[in-house]
Parts: sequence; structure tokens; C-alpha cells
Amino acid sequence: MLFFLVTFAPYHLSSSPDNSACAAALAPSILICEFYPHGLCDDEYVVLFNGCGYACNLKNWSIGDGEGAITIMRDTWLASGARLVVSSNSSSYLSAFGYAPSIALDVQGDLTAITVGTFRLGDQGDCISLASPQGLVVDSVCYGRTAEAPQLWFGDPVPEPKQGEVIRRVRMGGGFRDTDRFEDWTPFREFRYGYTEMPGLQVEVGAGNVLAFTSPDSSLSVLQGCVARAQLSIRLCAYEASSRPLCYALLDALSRGVEVRILVDGAPAGGLSDDELRFLSVLTRNGADVRALSGNASNDIVQHVWHLHAKYGVFDLSEVVVMSENLVESALPTDQLRGNRGWGVQVANQDLASHLGYLFDSDARAGRPDVRTWASDPRYDGSAVLPTDQEAARCARIVEPRTSTSPARVSVYISPDCSESSAFLCDLLGSSRTIVGEQFQADLEWTPRWSDSPYLSPLVSALVSSVNNGSDSRMLFDSSWFNVERNGAVCEHLRTEALSSGTVSDFRMMSQEGPIEVLHNKGLVIDGRFSVITSNNWVFASFARNRELALVVDSPEVASFFSSAFGVDWSGDEASPVAEAGDDLVVHIGDRVALNGSHSRDDLVIASWSWDLYSDGQIDSRSPEMEFFATQPGRHKAILIVEDAWGKRDTDEVEITVMPPDHGQARAVLGTWLGLFVAVGGAAGCVTGAYLARSMRRAKRARLIIGKRLDGDT
Repeated sequence: MLFFLVTFAPYHLSSSPDNSACAAALAPSILICEFYPHGLCDDEYVVLFNGCGYACNLKNWSIGDGEGAITIMRDTWLASGARLVVSSNSSSYLSAFGYAPSIALDVQGDLTAITVGTFRLGDQGDCISLASPQGLVVDSVCYGRTAEAPQLWFGDPVPEPKQGEVIRRVRMGGGFRDTDRFEDWTPFREFRYGYTEMPGLQVEVGAGNVLAFTSPDSSLSVLQGCVARAQLSIRLCAYEASSRPLCYALLDALSRGVEVRILVDGAPAGGLSDDELRFLSVLTRNGADVRALSGNASNDIVQHVWHLHAKYGVFDLSEVVVMSENLVESALPTDQLRGNRGWGVQVANQDLASHLGYLFDSDARAGRPDVRTWASDPRYDGSAVLPTDQEAARCARIVEPRTSTSPARVSVYISPDCSESSAFLCDLLGSSRTIVGEQFQADLEWTPRWSDSPYLSPLVSALVSSVNNGSDSRMLFDSSWFNVERNGAVCEHLRTEALSSGTVSDFRMMSQEGPIEVLHNKGLVIDGRFSVITSNNWVFASFARNRELALVVDSPEVASFFSSAFGVDWSGDEASPVAEAGDDLVVHIGDRVALNGSHSRDDLVIASWSWDLYSDGQIDSRSPEMEFFATQPGRHKAILIVEDAWGKRDTDEVEITVMPPDHGQARAVLGTWLGLFVAVGGAAGCVTGAYLARSMRRAKRARLIIGKRLDGDT
């Protein structure tokens, strides 16, 4: 229970009819729309909303809880559709939200223009009433554990608030729902102290300004390219960040004078890895502005979102990258064949970049109580050293990135802001005719904040409705051990619904036979037109609590790219590769022999080549091409083994016939050398010539020795 002294400063927005004459007419449209009762720093606040069609003077209106009341004694005009924030701690409110409250109760102001009263909000429960100048109660709300309900309240109270939680009415049209019951105060999304209401955005993007890509194939190279092009600023936001190659690229950008800013979740599941601690510390020591979003009620810090789970970058406020993947090694691998499956897009558009830059700046604002600079974090290690970067083990890709050749429309969805009444994807799913998609983590049932009763996931429900309406839907779910149970339940439910509806829709768990280690993607292609690239998992927190980011790209061309990428994961690589070692060879002792297996082929990609020159089971080279010197007559077989990314193999042999040296050619070569050395220096030339002649004779008697590759492969 917190107690504070109430003082109102004047707040004037516009003129309006006389307050006393219209108070009765205005009464039903002035509402308590929001309150924050269980704060951490004596920072409770209450918000009033004017639902009238014109400005209202709140002079002589009062807010009370049965034990005390606030009365506004001075002209205080509130415009139509506007909110009036009354905060007990103006500095805390400013820190959390980035703007000052309308009325600051801790600022005395002009003592001749204010009135003083007493008022307090209970942490565990209370009742709040709003009264007109005539003393008529026009609005009430009852929450938590209370003795009795006030006037104009019916039924159960709003459940007890958590520390740091903001209680807010459900929006309805341009106003708020008002039935004087707890259902008025149970929106889908959760509101926390310092919450944001970022609007959506839709931009038109010209041809050539959208690059669609996948992980592990090209996610690292795309990000490295963006970092290398940046000249002014880089903003990177991710749940986790530890990629060494990316860190080296950012260090190079810092050396060029580019401003580098990083924002990560300070408390991801399982904690920060050692690699991430080094990543953040090394960048901080070299001048990057690194910040972490962290905190909870137990340590007196309230996060304005539950988890910072968005993954995006903004470069020079002119281009952006949005991905399903974190900035970690498994998502940005140097081996472009093996790692997490994810989708991403790079979009060159200043309006979009500015919008996401504003989102980053808002979430990373240093004044927020839940934002900490990494330099001030106790986990910062000023002596951290980044391990030496490693070269890519394989440079082959299964999916090549694709740049658009036609215009596209790109829409932004920021969670939880865009999901106040329901998960934003529901409408897209429910009205679809075709869907292909991949999902890392999904729950069959969701339990919302305001109820203990789980219900069928609205996303699953929307997908079932689409299937029942005859859509052709296919989805893959991650089959990692930690997701098998929850994803398996969703997959089985959808498969059952598809069978009962008689459609061709199908739902599967991802096969673990291929090169993809974790299906970390959350992407969708809807109606062959809309590509959803997002960080949103199909769980309640992802839409109602976490900071997430999604782009919906309206482009058949981009949709075709991601549909093809999905097809690779759905069908795998059913065909085996074909090894082509080349034609049989006839050579002479001393000849330089080249073997070429680069004409081997696969329907997707060759993952590896192996050469066994001795037919003894020992691998002598792992490159498509190799060279060696022939040193003994005879017939010998070289075996080429090729393997695709799914482990399927094929072999081919090339027969090498090594003939004795061509004596005529050898004498001609020897004569040339002898003549050269004689011309240069008589005796020296003779000695050298004799040495070469003896070497030629020894070569005839030597056993066959096939050398290793001449390019230094050991």
C-alpha cells in the first residue's frame, strides 16, 4: 500500500462550453482508461480518457478510492480523444515513457492554483472511482483483493496486478470498452511500465531493393555486406549475439568511424553464453554502444517488454535486415551448409529504416529503468579477447539469395504493440487459400494473463479454419528434443483436422537427416504472395509480452523464393549425387597430373569431394580438383567419393596409366638445361648437367610415389 500527497498542476488544451452546463452530458464519456497500482518507486499513476466529441474542462472532477480523493480545482481542458496522465512520480514516469505526465503530483507548482488532497492505490487491491463536479460517480474499476465494490461496478474484480504491470482498458473503436465489469480490463496483450504503442507501417519498395535470403546459406554474408557498406551508423537488435565473424566486421566498422549500437536481451533463457559475454565486452571496449535489456520485479527493475526477442539491423537509416535468427554462430555459420534454418530479408527503404531506427532508440533509451549499458554491467570483461576467426569449412550453398526485380509492398508488425486484441497473424491465416510455413516453437493451448483456463491457440484455430475452408496448407515444425512434445501436439492436432476435412493439407515434424541442425524459422508464405519474416514463435508470450518484429512482404517474386526454400526442407534431397572423376589418363613418369571431379553433380548441391589415390581407403584430398606427379610406371586407380548435404554418396574411378619417361623429350629438356648452364658458366654447367643426368637415372628405378596436393593440403 502506497500513500502520496496529491497536487495538481494546470493542464490546458483548448476551449470548450462551460463545464457546469455540460457535465451531465459529458459524464458517460469521461473514463478511467489506465492505472498503475503496484509500482516499485512510489510511481503509481492514473489515466483519464475523453470519449466526447469535443474538449472537456475537468475542473472540480475528482478521483477517489473510498479513503481519499483528488479534486481538480483549476481549469484543466482535455481534448476529444485525448488522455490525461496523473503521476505520483514525474521523474520515474519520464524515465519509463520518455515524456512527462500531464499532471505531476510531486511538483508543487503554483500553490494558488491547486488543491491538496489524499489518495492511495493498494498494491494487492483497491477500488477507484471518477466523480463529476456534481458528485455523481461516472466510472469505477475494482481490482485485486477488495472488501466491496464501488458504484457502477458489477461482478468480479480485475485479477490482482503483478508488480510493474499496467492495468488498461480494452480498446473498442476509437475509445474503450465500458460495461463496468472486469472484462473491460482484460486486453490480449500485456502492458508493463514504460510500454510502447509503436504504430504499424506500410511502404512501397522499388524493384531491386528487396533481397530474400536464408540461413545457414547466406545470413552471415548478407549481414557482413550491410556492415561493410555502412558509413554512418549501425543498429543491431537481437535476443542473443555472439557471432565471431560478425564481431570482426563490426570492429572493422568501428575502425572506420561508424557508430555501432547493439541492444540484446540481458537475461535470455539459459543465461548469456561465454561467447556472448566476449562479443559484448570486446565491442564495448572498442567503442561500440552496447546495452542490455534486463530486469524483473525481484531485483527492483521492471522490463517494459518481457523478452527482447526481435532480430533486426538498421544501417545508415537507409536499409534494414529483419530475420528469424539471432546473431549467433549456429544462425550465422561460416559453414553455409550446416546450421539453423531461418529466413530473412534485406530492404533498402529510408522510411522503413527510420521507423525501425525509432523502435531501436526507444527500446535502447538509457533513461529506461530496464536498460543498462554493458560497460556498467557486472558481467562486462574489459580484458576479453575474441578467439581467432575460422575459415568456412564449406562454401557451397543449397539456397542462393535472390534480389527482387519488381516492386514490393512491405508492412511492419511490432509485438506486442500490434496484437492488443489478438495475435496479428490470425487474420492472415484465417483468410488464406494456401499456406506453407515453418515454425520453431508452438503451443497447442494458450493461457492468457487474465484467466487460468487454457484455450486452443488462436493461430492454430485460424489455421484449422483455413484448412476446413479448403486451403492447401503445409507446415514443418522443429523436431529438436526440447520442442518434440509441444510441437508434436500441434502437428498432430493439425494433421487430424486436415484428415477429417478431407483436404490435401499436411503437417510434419522436420526430418533430422539433412544439414539443418535446428528449424529455428518462424516464416510463412500465404497465398503465394505474402511472405512473413518474423521472430514470433507460436506461443502466447511472443504476441502478448515479448518485443518481436515481423515484416510482411507483398511480392509474388519473394514468395516464390521462400516457397522454393521451404520445398527443400519439406522434400529433402531424394536423389543421390553422381560422381564424375573424369576420363582415364595415360601419362609419363615425371608428368604433372591433374584430376578434376568438379563435373560431379547433384540436384541440390555437392557437400564434399574426397580423393583416394591409392585405393587404400585413405583420403588424400578433399577438393574437387587435385594435382600430383607420376613417378612409377604401371596402372593405378584413383577413386572419387562425392556426398550431398543429406549424406548420400556416389563414387567414380579414373585409371591412370603411367608410362616410362619419354627419352626423346627427356634428352631435349636435359640438353636445353645443359646448354643454358654451359653458356652461363662452363664448369658449373657441366657439374649441374651431370647431377641432372644422375637424377633422371634414379627416377627410372624409383617406386611409384603419388604426391599430395601441390596447394599445400596436408
